[in-house]
Amino acid sequence: MFITGCHRSGTSLITSIFKDLINEANDESKLVTPQLDNLLGFFESKKLVDFNEKLLAEIGATCSSPFITPPIWTERPLIDILVDARKDFKDLAISSNWIDKDPRLCLLYPVYFHILLKRVPLIVCMREPINVAVSLFARNGYSINLGLSMWFIYNHHISKFLTENDSFYFYEEFLNALDTDSEIDLYEQCCKTIEPITTQIASFDKFKETLKKRVKVNLNRCSSLTSALNENICDLELLNICNDAYQKLHSSQKNLNIYKESFISIPSSVLKIFYKEKKLTIPYSNSEIKNRVELNDLRNSFKDLQVELGRNKESYKDLQVELEINKQSYKDLQVELETNKQSYKDLQIELERDKERNKEIYKDLQVELERNKEVLRMLKSTFSWKLTYPLRYFKMILNSLFRKF
Repeated sequence: MFITGCHRSGTSLITSIFKDLINEANDESKLVTPQLDNLLGFFESKKLVDFNEKLLAEIGATCSSPFITPPIWTERPLIDILVDARKDFKDLAISSNWIDKDPRLCLLYPVYFHILLKRVPLIVCMREPINVAVSLFARNGYSINLGLSMWFIYNHHISKFLTENDSFYFYEEFLNALDTDSEIDLYEQCCKTIEPITTQIASFDKFKETLKKRVKVNLNRCSSLTSALNENICDLELLNICNDAYQKLHSSQKNLNIYKESFISIPSSVLKIFYKEKKLTIPYSNSEIKNRVELNDLRNSFKDLQVELGRNKESYKDLQVELEINKQSYKDLQVELETNKQSYKDLQIELERDKERNKEIYKDLQVELERNKEVLRMLKSTFSWKLTYPLRYFKMILNSLFRKF
């Protein structure tokens, strides 16, 4: 279930109460952080708000500069953005027991038909337009007239998509119900609203505790500011138009047809204020959006190329350093090579010298061998050599015998 309404219409308070009614656990890390203007919390998911802000920016709009005529969501490139968002909202698409809230849904509710592929029930929060305008003036510095114009155009856009299955709640209903007889009536209305999304509804006692915890009448600070405002700073025609629409819905007991009739068209006084405040927004055409998307893609590609260029420059510097090191190594190797060449030449010379010396030695050995052969021959021819032959033979036999044993 989605809860929406113009900013400062009590959407946060009403969302917190309905979340308690269905016993929904709040993961604080996924919610927008509480601020001074919403001390108890916004109770809206960062994911939903961030996507809605991004989508408004894509079409050239903002919260305070809402589009007058809606863009065509079913044409490219907008439909591509919505289809791509499905993966981020898969949890909402496959489940029904949840509540999320964002005032921007007044402007962007139809896009979720294409994202979630289903219609999500709505709760629209209403607050007196002058109180909304004063609260926006206090929080954002928007003029009272701009605040009133925002209130009207937010309701104008969401009125086109409401059905009998949706609900209205007035901010004052919750402020005034605390410790009164209307508590039970309000509890029954709330139970009927959330029956389609849950079977486990908190008890009436739990509802009363929730009201006491959540409703802080003293935080309704705009009431004291409203009485102090000078009527001259407010366009009375615009104020009367907004008050008339609000009172009609209030007195009709939240009649949907009355609501739709009240916001069926945008009064000229609203358009004048947006024009005067330079907040009149005509959404970009789909071709303009496509060009902006392509331009953004080109910018991102350019940034990527710049990053890559920076990395390549660093790599180039590293390669230059490595090249200088390799050059020095090459010079060292050349010096070492020349040294080795000289050593090789010296070794060759020494080898040749050794060959010559060895040749001389070999010749000398041959000559000596021949002399020894001649001496041996002469010795063998002597009488003493022949006389001692038996002894030498006997000695040879003895030596052979000793070797055996």
